[in-house]
Amino acid sequence: MTKRILIAEDDTAIAMTLMIGLRSIPDVEVVRAYHGEEALNIWLHEPCDILLTDHHMREMSGLDLIRALRSQGATQPMLMITAYDSVKLQREAREAGATELIAKPFFIDQLIDKVSEKLLDVSVVNHA
Repeated sequence: MTKRILIAEDDTAIAMTLMIGLRSIPDVEVVRAYHGEEALNIWLHEPCDILLTDHHMREMSGLDLIRALRSQGATQPMLMITAYDSVKLQREAREAGATELIAKPFFIDQLIDKVSEKLLDVSVVNHA
């Protein structure tokens, strides 16, 4: 069964790198939102299996996006990428409901492995 990954990233170069990398995972559809508000709208109309969001975006931050989705009852994995990693942000991300905080720079192969692992967890839960 095809899994949907929603990427919320306003930097085109980073978004394209993520999309190309994540499309290497078998049986996935990758959807891109250019900012948090668009990601929220996409998710509420057609929920995805996992969210990968940048922290710092126009319109709505990654933290605010995760908070909004969790307040709507979303339980899917939500990973947030940031160039501003700190103990404070890690705590805020956990409190908002982020599954994981990923610091930039990162290797795309490591990110693909993390997302694949989370998608496998989703499959196990859905088939339990």
